[in-house]
Amino acid sequence: MENNISIQDATLNDLESIFVIEQDTIDVPWNKQSIEEYIKREDVVFRVLFLEKKLIGYYSFSKIFDEGNINNIAVDKYYQSKGFGKMLIEDMLNMTKKYNINALTLEVADNNNRAIGLYKKYGFIEEGRRKKYYNNKYDAIIMWLR
Repeated sequence: MENNISIQDATLNDLESIFVIEQDTIDVPWNKQSIEEYIKREDVVFRVLFLEKKLIGYYSFSKIFDEGNINNIAVDKYYQSKGFGKMLIEDMLNMTKKYNINALTLEVADNNNRAIGLYKKYGFIEEGRRKKYYNNKYDAIIMWLR
């Protein structure tokens, strides 16, 4: 199966597929214009994962000096829990080396146990919370990998 998997820089041709996954998987999804802006930005690494020729996942992080702020990471619901999230995180960690990023941070809803567990596997540690940040309902857990 791995021969049919590729991870590459996102292009505007990927916008519609990213938007569909974003709407389907993220509690507070970005609009199409925001996704497009992030794909175009020089200070953002935006990568997409293809299985065969189907876009099934993506991530982006902003480069802020020697730190990265993870903006989003998502895998199509049908392909979750099949190792694709791990592939995206491993690619992200390789990209941080390429850009001399020494620390990564992210916010994740406290009810997203699958994502929290995945981040912890890669060494992310909870360092703070924003109360009722998501939909005025769920706390945002602020995690760092240093």
